[in-house]
Amino acid sequence: MFGRRKKNDSAKDGGAAEQVVDGAAAAEQDDADAPEEAAPRRINLPPAPRPDGPWDISEVLGSPADGRVDLGGIFVPGVDGMELRVEVAGDAIVAATVVLGDSAVQLQAFAAPKKEGIWGEVRDEIAAGITQQGG
Repeated sequence: MFGRRKKNDSAKDGGAAEQVVDGAAAAEQDDADAPEEAAPRRINLPPAPRPDGPWDISEVLGSPADGRVDLGGIFVPGVDGMELRVEVAGDAIVAATVVLGDSAVQLQAFAAPKKEGIWGEVRDEIAAGITQQGG
């Protein structure tokens, strides 16, 4: 770290300035004096995968439709013994309920601009709907 004395302190010392250098900065200065061939090479690695998703359609290996049900904004992978219930409003799928054994999960896709503050209202509406349905 670099430090400075107050103006009064430098006047007392006859104008001498003090520079405090920590170990990392000193090591950087030593490395700067070393020949370029000794510098480590940088290797660009691919970004870490997201094993649990979410994935864009371009990131799915193989054909996106292989073993999946296309619900528009969501591809649901098929599993043996799974039951898929679809809720439709007009000509659009608004929700899908996946049942497997004694467990069930309802899937809904939402999109809205984050900057306009609409998510606060949407979250409240979703929570009210879940509570109203007994969830």
